[in-house]
Amino acid sequence: MKCQLAFASHPEFVWRRDGYPVPTGGRIQIMANGFLRIQPVRPEDEGNYTCTAKNSLGADSSSGRLVVLPPPRNLEAPPPKTLAIVRTAQELPCRALAPHALDMAYIWLHNDLRIYFDKQPQYMVGQHPGYLFIPNVTFAEAGRYTCIAKTSVGRVYAYTELLVVGPPGVPGAVLASNINATSGIVQWADGTSHGFPITSYAIQGRTDHNCTWRELCNVTYAPESRETPGRRQVQLGEVLSPWSKYEFRVLAANELGVGESSDPSPQYNTAIHWPLVVPKNVGGGGGKAGSLTITWTPLHPEDWNAPEIWYRVYYRPSWERGEPRKKDLRKLGNIGLYVVPVGEENYYSPYEIQVQAVNIAGEGPISDPVEIYSAEGMPQVQPSGVYAVPFNSTSLNVTWTPLDITREKIRGRLIGHRIKYWKNDANAETEALILLKRGIENWGLIVGLQPNTEYRVAVMAYNDAGSGPESEYFVAKTFRAAPLRPPTSVKVKALSDTSVKVTWRGVLPTIEEESIQGYKVRYWEADQDLPSAKEVYRPLDGGDLEAIVSGLVPGKVYKLRVLAWSFGGDGKMSSPPWEFRVGEGVASPYTGAGSVINVELLCLLGCLLLVWLRR
Repeated sequence: MKCQLAFASHPEFVWRRDGYPVPTGGRIQIMANGFLRIQPVRPEDEGNYTCTAKNSLGADSSSGRLVVLPPPRNLEAPPPKTLAIVRTAQELPCRALAPHALDMAYIWLHNDLRIYFDKQPQYMVGQHPGYLFIPNVTFAEAGRYTCIAKTSVGRVYAYTELLVVGPPGVPGAVLASNINATSGIVQWADGTSHGFPITSYAIQGRTDHNCTWRELCNVTYAPESRETPGRRQVQLGEVLSPWSKYEFRVLAANELGVGESSDPSPQYNTAIHWPLVVPKNVGGGGGKAGSLTITWTPLHPEDWNAPEIWYRVYYRPSWERGEPRKKDLRKLGNIGLYVVPVGEENYYSPYEIQVQAVNIAGEGPISDPVEIYSAEGMPQVQPSGVYAVPFNSTSLNVTWTPLDITREKIRGRLIGHRIKYWKNDANAETEALILLKRGIENWGLIVGLQPNTEYRVAVMAYNDAGSGPESEYFVAKTFRAAPLRPPTSVKVKALSDTSVKVTWRGVLPTIEEESIQGYKVRYWEADQDLPSAKEVYRPLDGGDLEAIVSGLVPGKVYKLRVLAWSFGGDGKMSSPPWEFRVGEGVASPYTGAGSVINVELLCLLGCLLLVWLRR
């Protein structure tokens, strides 16, 4: 403490606390300049201090109060040891208590090195200013942590040892030995166990044919090598692919999970071996008449087991017994198709086939027998009894006598029929069109024709090989045109809450149209599309042109149109649609948004407007 007095010469200093002289010596000393030094300060040193300086000329005093504040003390500290699982979050608590008059700061050390939160993103301030939060614990965060809580009058320390546990560390120095075509031994050195014993090992491999790592074996125990103590080894039995360059790696696991994989081993070559894989997707059929097409999926180079691969095909007619014929295809290499000539007389005949892979080391397994058919021949049957009648003004319905679909007639599998048609006065070679009718049905509908026109029609059977002979043609004529004009003056009148009566003015056909056979009233709900419409038929029998529509829903809005029909087809519909709603015995035009106004009303309004403009 300072003695705030000014003197011209060296005075004598006297200090008092609470009126009593301050004992000097030891931790309390009066300095030459009059200052009072107390080190260390204790709570009992608190009080009112007076400094008196005197010399021959006189004396003077100054006073002050010494307040002693306590250093911080631990309120919450981490345990001596903290266990954390790798890749989880961990928080280390630290909280101290200090007088409110003092500012307190927290400092964290990791292995005696200060942690700077702005430079080390793996650390964060926790839920309390003194807490240390590690959002993603790694093994690098393991070690001794020190929390320092300090104020201007002192500091307090707390310590913990963070132990990080997790899956085993990376195995090292992976090597292989005794490698043959399909087997070998893999050795390695264990990595760190990270707190829990290793419970299993996975040995993986990849080849120059396939860069994807694949598991070769998984063991719960791997003995130490007798030749190299401290290293573990596993025997790989019959799991390697012959004629391949292999790399191996090892992964260890414990009850907390699987650790990271080791670095790849050096490359090792496996020996050649005969094929071990059966060719897949064996099948065939089709092709040129007189041939048997055999197909399969070529083996991947990984399954060759040697520098080159070829195939051997086996085949025999299904009706024969005994050894099949075989063909060695060595000169053709890794193909997936071979065509065997069997003679055109053996069209569409069943054959039993097999395929086998072969290399310089020997023969592989033979595939299971598969039945296929030789190529088809052209159909030899000519359709007869061809007959055509008009369906409407633009369509003809064609029929014929059902075909004999035996093998000898069709020479394959009947796909369907080709219906050939052309105008009676046209050139069949240049203007004929073809309708493909799949299936064995003996009828077809030709559409898109011209009204009142004669056509010639012929039929052919066809299979995968092509079309058979053409039938004699038949001449048929389409109906005249459907009604070209719509009914007019359509009106709707309610009969009840669920039915209405519809009336209209009829249509007179021209000479180019078929005679009217009747009328149709189409109606549908206004919020639906026209394809959902229902129809009421009104035949032309000399009576009034009216129809009853029943089964309506009260309050629902409907649209309605009327059309004439004849043998030529449906005519044009009245336009625009009549919109109405039934209910309480009334069928009123619908006047809601988007309603359609009666066409006669529009005409009347137009005429009135024209008269008004001419005035």
